[in-house]
Amino acid sequence: MSSRTLTDALAAYAEDPSSVRAALSALTQMHIAPRVEGEFIAGRNGVLIPHERAGLVIRIETNKYCTEHPLVGPAIPDVRAGEFHIELAFGGRTAGIGSYEVEWLSKALEADNIKWTDHHNGNAMRLPLATPDHPLGLPVVLDRDYIRPGFWRGVTHYFNRLKPAARLEDYGVTPAQAQSWRHMQAELGTAFKQAWPDGHSRADPARMHRFWQIAESYTTNDFKPGQIGLFRGWGEIPALEPVYVRDGCTRHLIGSKSNSFANAAARYHSRTAAPQY
Repeated sequence: MSSRTLTDALAAYAEDPSSVRAALSALTQMHIAPRVEGEFIAGRNGVLIPHERAGLVIRIETNKYCTEHPLVGPAIPDVRAGEFHIELAFGGRTAGIGSYEVEWLSKALEADNIKWTDHHNGNAMRLPLATPDHPLGLPVVLDRDYIRPGFWRGVTHYFNRLKPAARLEDYGVTPAQAQSWRHMQAELGTAFKQAWPDGHSRADPARMHRFWQIAESYTTNDFKPGQIGLFRGWGEIPALEPVYVRDGCTRHLIGSKSNSFANAAARYHSRTAAPQY
């Protein structure tokens, strides 16, 4: 278990202490409850926090190397807090992801000239979008850092500027499901933008509260492909203690990321008696 506070954990990634203060202030503006040791996960480029009610993961990271794509788990918004980027990443089902799904996902991204540098089962999840090839849910990249364009992506994009961007429908998602999914993304994105238009000045507390109400209304207990919604995948995973090893000044998480998320959520629930959905 990490012996550090959230402030200590963020300080390990920031060169400027003011960035830590900015990140903590942003979390307050976003109505994200304070976390203590054991209730967050220290990742490669920052800190991850599973939300206690909504199917969203708070990502507070110094890297922003994510190439947006239908096969990369979406997130809203991108709030800058000094050196940190803060995103709310969509949750999905992580239990039972197979190597064949990860291999398919890697090849599909490669075919679109996108480099997924850390492809393994722990960095993938399923969205509740049923397709003929993936009736259990569409596999997408869970870990949004280090999703980069391949060398030829810029070149091919220049010569294929009239080529439509990839869409969910290209991977077997029905138009009706894809439209509903995009509607959910748009509604959540718009609600957050209305609550905090610039991500710097003071957020509107009432509208931020409304944003979380919308996010929670989309969160479901049951993962059903074809039923559009957010899913707290860590809720169906055993809550095991995370194990860290140190490489110089860097701490690396060893073991299942999903188990660590489940443990962080369980610890927060135990401390606050927050309802779990």
